[in-house]
Amino acid sequence: MGKSLYDNYEVSREIFDKANELLDWDVKEVCFTDVDQVINQTRYSQVAIFVTSIAAYKVALAQGITPQAFAGFSAGEYSALVASGMLSFEDGLKIIDHRAAFMTEATLVNPGIMRSVLGVDAKVVYDVCDDINKVLKKVDVVVANDNCPGQVTISGTEEAVEMATQVLKIGARRIIPLRVGGAFHSPMMDYAKDKLTTFIEPFEFKPPSIPIVSNVSADYMDNVKAKQFLPQQVATTVHFRQSLNRLIADGFDTFVEIGVKRTVVGFVRVIDSSLNTYHIDDMKSLTQTLEGLG
Repeated sequence: MGKSLYDNYEVSREIFDKANELLDWDVKEVCFTDVDQVINQTRYSQVAIFVTSIAAYKVALAQGITPQAFAGFSAGEYSALVASGMLSFEDGLKIIDHRAAFMTEATLVNPGIMRSVLGVDAKVVYDVCDDINKVLKKVDVVVANDNCPGQVTISGTEEAVEMATQVLKIGARRIIPLRVGGAFHSPMMDYAKDKLTTFIEPFEFKPPSIPIVSNVSADYMDNVKAKQFLPQQVATTVHFRQSLNRLIADGFDTFVEIGVKRTVVGFVRVIDSSLNTYHIDDMKSLTQTLEGLG
């Protein structure tokens, strides 16, 4: 991923080359060839997506695209923080590299699973999780990602997620097991949250030059809140449906997803199909986006 932009734009090459200087592993090899087939492992995927996203963002800026606000989905919030001016690329890279390591460690401390629930109202999913936690007398299953109407991800222990699945499958269109390393965005990640809280303490978060909406609060955040929310985000719900609704309510009608997959634009279309959506992850999509934006 990111290879065509790397081959065609110096600003993209600068980002990948800088990342390789700072990391103790070869992010270009993982993104471009992935000989060892590690791209889907948490330890590498988050950093690879971050670097690819910033490289693509630099290309977008060079082509005259001028963002007015940001919202990053899960690990994508880190590239959004860099783009907003809160973090330098170097600091963002260091933090997400450690985030990935801490989350990988957390999966060994507290193993868990995730499943995508399609076709069920979000409130029903929240209520089912709450009911199961009351039965178990502990918080073992939660909504991890509230993506868009009819698409919610649950996360937790295998037992609790299976209990929720048995209840939800009655009304669901589909329930899909996710091929991920652990129970992300749930209390199973408290270990990673605590580690990340300590790690980011010395880092400077600057006031954003462009507004950014938080996964945690679904509202605009300043640099103080960003530093507070970032560790919380790994162990709590990503309120992305609410984040998109906040931007839409504020009059934003054009969304450009910059990164690896066409995920966010799909959420936007479900919320409001009349909105303009584009994505940039390679030369072809860059050309299409530039043509669409005029």
